[in-house]
Amino acid sequence: MVDSKTEAKPMHCLVIIPAYNEAENIGEVIDKLHKQGFDVVVIDDHSADNTSKIVEQHGATLLKHCSNMGYGVALQTGYRYAIQQKYECVVQMDGDGQHSPEFVKTLVDTLYEKQVDLVIGNRHMMVGSYKVPKHRRAGQKLFSTLLQMFSGLKIDDPTSGFQALRLNVLKFYVSDLYPDDFPDANILLLCRRMGFKVIETPVVMHESSGVSMHRGFWRPVFYVTLIIFSILVGLFTKLPKREDEN
Repeated sequence: MVDSKTEAKPMHCLVIIPAYNEAENIGEVIDKLHKQGFDVVVIDDHSADNTSKIVEQHGATLLKHCSNMGYGVALQTGYRYAIQQKYECVVQMDGDGQHSPEFVKTLVDTLYEKQVDLVIGNRHMMVGSYKVPKHRRAGQKLFSTLLQMFSGLKIDDPTSGFQALRLNVLKFYVSDLYPDDFPDANILLLCRRMGFKVIETPVVMHESSGVSMHRGFWRPVFYVTLIIFSILVGLFTKLPKREDEN
């Protein structure tokens, strides 16, 4: 948690984009971020299309996995790069056009103006965002209820991957406690237990043009069951000491 009453914004904030077969949209996303002055790193999680080539053509830093490692591992690769390059904060977002690049600055500004550790972009608070299907919204509300019940953390959009994070959170996220499959409400519970200050801010999101991981019947059932189990395990997980504490 931030202790100072006033704080200067960092010169640069890194934008991390995990990507898998995002050749269609990734170039436009990168261009919009560069126009705002943000550094961008894309983690190509062993795409089968021209994602890597397009990333290089548009001037973003490219990190490549030699095999498909999954969303959470791709994010961790980006976190480690940010720590090595001594960034003070990062914004993580998708490269498929679902997350509006215009709201990256909103997330960063909120992170520093509110003096918090983690800001989550809430798609339900802003007019213009797409309407989430009812079954997915029900899952979000379930996770939100569990978070509040077990930790007191009130987050309306706990599955949002559009987030701004401080360095102290990044250092926690590269530990073995970070879920490498679905880092959603489960990691937010651990953040709360670690004492990180987490808030939401309104953002616009668009419907993804890709294939949803929640398609079909059994996939969403498996996902919801896994997150609930992970939340319950997180209640009893032994946590490390925060690096920003004496």
